[in-house]
Amino acid sequence: MESIRNKANFGTDTDLHVGTSATAKGQPEPNKHRALPAFGLAQTLPSGASVVEAWLHLSLSALFVGSDLPGFAVYRNEQDFAEALVTWSNQPPASSVPAPVARLIQPAAAG
Repeated sequence: MESIRNKANFGTDTDLHVGTSATAKGQPEPNKHRALPAFGLAQTLPSGASVVEAWLHLSLSALFVGSDLPGFAVYRNEQDFAEALVTWSNQPPASSVPAPVARLIQPAAAG
């Protein structure tokens, strides 16, 4: 989702864009980007089962020129959303506390 294109839906994108990009000409503030990955496990879990632990691995593939390695946080959505309909303007509320296990592991330097 993007704050400047706040009515646009990016549900079919294959890349997750997160962070803040430079202020575009004519824009009053930087463009903020958020990703809302969702995992529909209800149909795949046996009746009565529950998820005790889950891992999600993401890779950083690009930074804007002049960017530092960004800090980040992962928050739980507090209500469901429809991937094909969600936009910046109608995004679900998120928890005010980030997930305690989110961490960034820097890749080893290429050599």
